[in-house]
Amino acid sequence: MIKQLASVKDKQVANVIVKHSTQIAYTPVISSFMKHHAELMDVGMSLPMFLATNRSQVIWAEINGAVVGEIVFEIKDDTYIRIIQIYAGAVDDRYRGRGIYKILHTELEKFAKEAGCAKIRSEVHSNNKAMINTLTSLGKRITFYRTEKDL
Repeated sequence: MIKQLASVKDKQVANVIVKHSTQIAYTPVISSFMKHHAELMDVGMSLPMFLATNRSQVIWAEINGAVVGEIVFEIKDDTYIRIIQIYAGAVDDRYRGRGIYKILHTELEKFAKEAGCAKIRSEVHSNNKAMINTLTSLGKRITFYRTEKDL
């Protein structure tokens, strides 16, 4: 089921419609998500595996009916708390720098609170400086580093 969450202006005063679906399958977001995920894999910033399933939820932004950004996630019950686990988030190259990801994340935070979640988690590649800067500007902090040794 698709539901409109908000209608807000981006930094260029374009009208941004934010929508949510309880599954990514059969939404207009699926091709955008797959394209962005493939781009990250191609440059070594994502593991070569599916991060989400057809049942993963999605919040996305549209401008003039076109998908311009998305956050794909699931609600998970951790040991003691309920969390949102973000699998992927991206903004179309042509719309970066306009505050789209911040708009999406703000709506995701509202959604998470309504769903009884205590945290929002995501992983980001250490070389993805643009996303790290975006996430820290949203108040997120780095809590783990993964180390690897090639053999």
